[in-house]
Amino acid sequence: MSDSPRLALPYIVASQAQKEITHNDALNDLDSLAQISVINLSTATPPGSPAEGDSYIIAASPTGAWSGQAGKIASYYSGWRIKTPREGFLAWVQDLDALYVFDGADWTEFSSGGGGGSTSFAAGTVSAPGWPVTGDTDTGLFAPAANTLSLAAGGVEAARFNTAGSGVNYITLTPSAASAAVVLGNGGSDTNIPITLTPKGTGAITLSNAATAASTLGVTGNFAVNTNKFNVTASSGNTTVAGTLGVTGAATFSNLNATGVVHNDTSGLLSTSLIVNADITNATIDLTSKVTGTLPAGNGGTANAFTAFSGPASSVKTFTLPNASDTLACLGQAQTWTAAQSFNSSDFLLKGSTSGTITLNAAAVAGSNTLTLPAATDTLVGKATTDTLTNKTLTAPAISTISNTGTLTLPTSTDTLIGRATTDTLTNKTLTSPSISGGTHTALTSLGIRSSGSGAFDLTVANSENLSAGRTLTLTLNDAARTLSMGGNLTTAAAFTTSGANALTLTTTGSTNVTLPTSGTLATTQYGGPIFPTSSYPADTAGRLFPNFYAGGGGNTASRDEGMGVKASLDADATWELRFPMPPAIPSGTLKLMVLGLANASSNSAKFTVKDATCAAGASPSAASLTSETQSTVTWSSGDADKYKQTKVSLTATPAANDMLVVAVTFNTSGWTLAAVSTWIAYVIWE
Repeated sequence: MSDSPRLALPYIVASQAQKEITHNDALNDLDSLAQISVINLSTATPPGSPAEGDSYIIAASPTGAWSGQAGKIASYYSGWRIKTPREGFLAWVQDLDALYVFDGADWTEFSSGGGGGSTSFAAGTVSAPGWPVTGDTDTGLFAPAANTLSLAAGGVEAARFNTAGSGVNYITLTPSAASAAVVLGNGGSDTNIPITLTPKGTGAITLSNAATAASTLGVTGNFAVNTNKFNVTASSGNTTVAGTLGVTGAATFSNLNATGVVHNDTSGLLSTSLIVNADITNATIDLTSKVTGTLPAGNGGTANAFTAFSGPASSVKTFTLPNASDTLACLGQAQTWTAAQSFNSSDFLLKGSTSGTITLNAAAVAGSNTLTLPAATDTLVGKATTDTLTNKTLTAPAISTISNTGTLTLPTSTDTLIGRATTDTLTNKTLTSPSISGGTHTALTSLGIRSSGSGAFDLTVANSENLSAGRTLTLTLNDAARTLSMGGNLTTAAAFTTSGANALTLTTTGSTNVTLPTSGTLATTQYGGPIFPTSSYPADTAGRLFPNFYAGGGGNTASRDEGMGVKASLDADATWELRFPMPPAIPSGTLKLMVLGLANASSNSAKFTVKDATCAAGASPSAASLTSETQSTVTWSSGDADKYKQTKVSLTATPAANDMLVVAVTFNTSGWTLAAVSTWIAYVIWE
C-alpha cells in the first residue's frame, strides 16, 4: 500500500477491503500533522494513559514503542502513530509556549520579527551589514566575530562591542539635558565597577575641549596613574586634584603656582627649591642618589604615617651610621645581632625578673677567650653556689665531701651502677621479696608461683616444646574472676569453642570416647528430639510413591536405609502424609522438619513442598487445616551419589504438649529433573 509523498498519508487502493480503515488512518495522520501542536519535546518514554489526539516530539534515546524514533512526531489514536517530519515543519510546543521548526536534522526554536518573537539576521560585513539601515546599505549593525557586535557607518566600522561569556558588567551612555554633561558610566552585578581606557600600542588617551583652546580636567577622588608617564602642563588656568594622585613611573608638573611639587624627570632629583608649600607624605625616597644636601628632622618632632624623629629644640645632635648597609637597632624591639659586639667592663647589665641586675665582667686576659654555652634551656652552675647536676660526665673529678645520711656500698669489681629510674639489664641477680608493679620479661625457662597454703611449694609454669618462633598464650577472662579446676590432662587438637551464655556440663560414668559429627544438632534424651513419625502413608494410587529399602552401590559399605521411595522422573505431584506425636513438654527452639534424601545420582534436582498443622489429642488429624511452607529444592552434584542430602524446613505449626503434628510432603513434578529412584526419611527437631 503506497503513501502520499509529502505527509505520507496512506492511499486507498483499488479493490481494497475495509477501505474505512485506510481512510480513517489518513484522517488521523492529517489531524496530527495539520496545525501541529505537541505537549512537549522532552518525553522519551510513551505515557501510560494518553488521551486521544495527544502528540509529542519524541526526545533523544527513546524507549518502548518509541524506541529508535527520536525527533519524530508521535500521536495517539487508539495506538501510537509515528510520523517523520519534513524540513520546514512548524510545531507549537505547549509546555514552552514556543514555536519550533524542523531544519531537516533537529527541531529548533523559530524566530520571527513580531508576535513576541525575536529578529535574527546574518552576520554581514562592514561594507554590507547584516542589519542595514533602509536606503543606506553600508550603514547598520554587523557581527565580525562570535559574541561581538559592530556599528558600520558609511562602510567604516565606527564602534565595536564584545564581551566574554561570563561578563556581568556593562557600559552605559546617558544623554544630557540642556546645559548638562553627557554621562559615560557603567552598570552590572558588581558593587564597585572600574572603567579602563586602553589605547593601542604606545598611543595616548587625550581629554580635550574642542570648543576652547584651554581645557579643564577636574578629578575628584583618587587618581592613580600606574604605567608610563603622567604629564600635566598648566599653560593657563589651574590643574586641581582633590584627593590622592598616585603615579608609578615619572611625573612632570610645569608652571606650578601656589602649591605644588616638581619632579625632574631628566636627573631624577627632588629639589627643595621646587617644593612649593607642599607636604610629602606616603613617599619612598631613594637616599643613595635622589637626595642631595642635608635631610633635617624638625625640632620638637615631625612625623609621617610611619616614622617620627624627635630631639631637643635647643641643640643639634649628630648620629653616625656605619659605613655599610645594615638595620638600625631599637631599644624596645627584639633584635638579632649577626656580628660580634664589644662591651666595656661593667657595661653589660642583665635585669632580674623582678628586681636587681647582674653584671657580666671579664677578667683581665692577655688574648681572647671563648665561653661556650650548652644548646639547651638550662641554668649555669656557679663556683660558690649550691647546684644539682643532671646527666653530667665528670672526667677525673676531685670530690672532697659527699653529704649522705646512709651508706652506699659500691662493688669492688668494674661494673655499672643501676639507676632507680633508668632502663637496665640485670645478670645473675637474686631479688628477695621484690615488688614488681609492671614491665615485661623474656627468655625465662620457668616461672614459679608460690602456693597460698602452709607448704612452701611452687606451681611451676614451664614450656617443654621446641618452638620455632615466639608464641603467645592469651587468657581472656571477660572482665570477671575465673577458676580453672583440673583433675587430669587436657589435650585438644584444635580450638574448643562453646556458644551461648549457658553453663555446659559433660558427665561420664566411666572411661569412654565420644565421637561427634562434623555438623548438625545432637539428639537429646526423651522428648528432646528428634521425633520420628508414627504414621507414614503414601497418598498416591499410581505407584509414584512406595515404601522402599534403599541399598546403594558399593557392597557392604553402601548406605542402606528404609524410607518412602519416589519413582524416577516424577510425572505428577505425589503427597506423603506423616503424623508426629508431640511430647508432654515442648522443647525450646524452632520446630523444623528434617528431610533426608538418598539417590544414586550426580546431577539434577528434586522439589517438594511441606504443609503442616496440629490437632489436639483426641481430635481428628484429617480435620486439621494445613499451612503451606516455602518450596524446597534438593540438588545432586558430582560426588553426591549414595549420600544423604539434608534439608531443614521451618514449620509454622506451634503444637502444644501431647498434640499431634500433621505434615504433608508433596513431591512436585514441576522442576523435578531427578532421573533416579530416590528414598526419603523425615523427622522433626527443635533447634
